[in-house]
Amino acid sequence: GAAIVGHIYPLYLGFKGGKGVATSAGAFLILMPWALLVALLFFLFGLSSRYMAIGSISGALALPISSIFIYGADKPPTLAALLLALLVIYSHRSNIKRLVAGEEHRFF
Repeated sequence: GAAIVGHIYPLYLGFKGGKGVATSAGAFLILMPWALLVALLFFLFGLSSRYMAIGSISGALALPISSIFIYGADKPPTLAALLLALLVIYSHRSNIKRLVAGEEHRFF
């Protein structure tokens, strides 16, 4: 969790970093690879919209939900997945505002 928070809010960059998606994927690859695979499928499906934020948010939402079904709701990694998914979604709040306003840029 600290690595993900550190990538989103790095001290040396004035607490302005990335969105935490790639770092979360790396951490959860070790903690819960099957749930991450499901989240990756949702990420890729979300990318079909050509909005990176939709892919990222879809994957972030899918991770804790799939973790509940695969590993159980009472496992510490499932709680970590839920908390970090909320953090990733929170870090995308400006993207969400632009999506709602129709101003988010598509890739390709």
